Amino acid sequence: MAPRFFRRARTLLSGSAFTLSALLHASTTDETIQERERQAAHRAYAARVSELTSRLERYIADELVKKAGQDEYPPARHYAMHDLDGDHMDDLLLITRFGLLSGGNYEQSELLVALTTQPNKVQRLIVGGRGQRTGEQFSKDEGHRSVFLTFKVWAKTDALCCPSLTRTAEIRSTAGKVEVVELDAIRRGN
Repeated sequence: MAPRFFRRARTLLSGSAFTLSALLHASTTDETIQERERQAAHRAYAARVSELTSRLERYIADELVKKAGQDEYPPARHYAMHDLDGDHMDDLLLITRFGLLSGGNYEQSELLVALTTQPNKVQRLIVGGRGQRTGEQFSKDEGHRSVFLTFKVWAKTDALCCPSLTRTAEIRSTAGKVEVVELDAIRRGN
């Protein structure tokens, strides 16, 4: 038998060592698990963004360019990611401009939305055109399920090259249908 001192020291040290080792191991394990969960969430988010983006690209190529004969102006693209439909997953919004492949001086602003709750669908809204208004950029209200779209608007005396006014509209999704609501209409109670 070991002397009493060694038995007591071994008991104290082994208990402390196991406790300390268990704490260190648990802490490292928790950090590792949290890091793996963050990485998995990031990969899932990147895959979702990739799927939504490719859905929009296919829609533009197949429906708007090939079938409708429209020509997109890619530098006018502005994207936003925001949960419009309330499923706690970001949806993809794109505002861009199109003209006709046959030429001419007309262009229109179009809002394309890919909701995560509608996996095979892209919603398209024509939200303006030359001489009326053109969609410029998105802004978000993180406290609500809303995204705002700022427009450049032509005054009656503006030349077609140069809209001088700005307006903002709210983009909403109600029962899976995306709509653009003018802010002055919201203030009037509509």
